[in-house]
Amino acid sequence: MAHSEYVTFTEKGLFTVRRTDKAWSGIWSDMTIEQTLMRVLKTGAQSATHGRSVSDSVLSRFVIDVGMSYAYDVMDQLQSFAKSICASSDQHTDVTSARQKKDKEDVESFKSLFQVHGIFDDRPGKLMSLSTGLVADSTVDCHKAVEKGLESISKMVGVDAVSYKCSKKNCVKTLASIKLVCIIDNEPTTVNTSLLFQRIVAAMINNKNLVKTALLHELASFPMSLFNDKGLMKKSNKS
Repeated sequence: MAHSEYVTFTEKGLFTVRRTDKAWSGIWSDMTIEQTLMRVLKTGAQSATHGRSVSDSVLSRFVIDVGMSYAYDVMDQLQSFAKSICASSDQHTDVTSARQKKDKEDVESFKSLFQVHGIFDDRPGKLMSLSTGLVADSTVDCHKAVEKGLESISKMVGVDAVSYKCSKKNCVKTLASIKLVCIIDNEPTTVNTSLLFQRIVAAMINNKNLVKTALLHELASFPMSLFNDKGLMKKSNKS
């Protein structure tokens, strides 16, 4: 390791380790240990992390793994001597033509979804759930996660771990913390959107045009006969 890299590692908190000069080759120091020293011990069906106890065979695998870590330099020198290097290209998987094509198709799918349903047309500037259409109120502050995180970190300065207390008031509130509530006869009533949509479809089952209109709604993004109200596929009944 060069002296400049050692200074950035020990004094400036740059914990990136690079085994080569290729782009995207830098990994976290702990990950380097996992991928080199502990790789054989923790991977495969015979690894120690798959329900095996620390037996003689596991210890022997660990000893072999430690020996292999020292053999990396020998392998590099052999490749240099033989002028035959086994390496991957500098191209990252995210910049391949196949990945770019897939990302473009995904973007077009989102655009078509927004054009058909018009989710943000009626409530611009509001936080809204794409799956349920739930609009956030003033209590939801997930968009301020960075600010609240920095505020919580500032309160830890000069306080030991024993006396520090984390209050729920400092936690970020997401859309999951609120419920679908509407006012009926001056009383708040919790609404089950899936059940409401099922009742609407049942009421207009004899009118095909109305059914087609209802199926274009964002609450009809998946068939109720195959998925539950949480969007998960229902389990089949065992015979």
